[in-house]
Amino acid sequence: MEFRTEATGICHLSVIPCRAMPSDKAEIVSQLLFGETFRVIDTEPGWLHIRSHHDDYEGWIDPKQAHPYQASTTGTNTVRLLETVSAILNESGTKRIHLTKGAVLPGFENGQFTLETDRYMVTGKTNANRSFHPDHIVSDAMDYLGSPYLWGGRSPFGIDCSGFTQMVFALNGIALPRDSSAQVSVGEKIGDLQKGRVGDLAFFAKEPAGKVMHVGIILPHQRIIHASGEVRLDAMDDKGIIRKETGEYSHFLTGIQRYF
Repeated sequence: MEFRTEATGICHLSVIPCRAMPSDKAEIVSQLLFGETFRVIDTEPGWLHIRSHHDDYEGWIDPKQAHPYQASTTGTNTVRLLETVSAILNESGTKRIHLTKGAVLPGFENGQFTLETDRYMVTGKTNANRSFHPDHIVSDAMDYLGSPYLWGGRSPFGIDCSGFTQMVFALNGIALPRDSSAQVSVGEKIGDLQKGRVGDLAFFAKEPAGKVMHVGIILPHQRIIHASGEVRLDAMDDKGIIRKETGEYSHFLTGIQRYF
């Protein structure tokens, strides 16, 4: 498929890498999940420089892993898959796609959606018509428990700390920026841990008073769920995260933000 600058497109595979440079050897800075859309801002031979509609993040993708997409719902569809993985089949039975948690279902209605000329049935659970409740943030976060850490990742099969928080909130209809350094700049600033609530995001540095480079979701009983090696649970206090295996601080608290 040929793309031109300013064209819009959609990810039609389960997950595709977005790279820092137009090269297969370049760093993966993020991923697009199935159904997420983008705008082309530049092209190179064999590469598209894109800006994703859901978070305005930029990266380079392989045009063979995406399709042009002109639907009026571009970038606005909030129906996402809640299952960790779910196989969907088109009506003719000729095409199967394995979707991961967080996949967007374009024009989803009555358990079905259409992409290009194919109609797909979705049997897995979605967030369609689900009312917001902080408990859903906790349960959605726990579904990622044990997912391996992957720089730039946004799926249960590899996810980084800010990709994890972004996806959990996306499943609950709340759009967050891609990186922790940007997530900390939006929402309501909360003074300290004692004023924090379950579902707030806590931000951390590698050393006291350092630069924000890590984020996690506050759970009851001064626990935090975050992606560090894997999505895991640890204790936290006013100083930072206490790593379970060592009893020592792995990250130092810099602030807390609320988004609901």
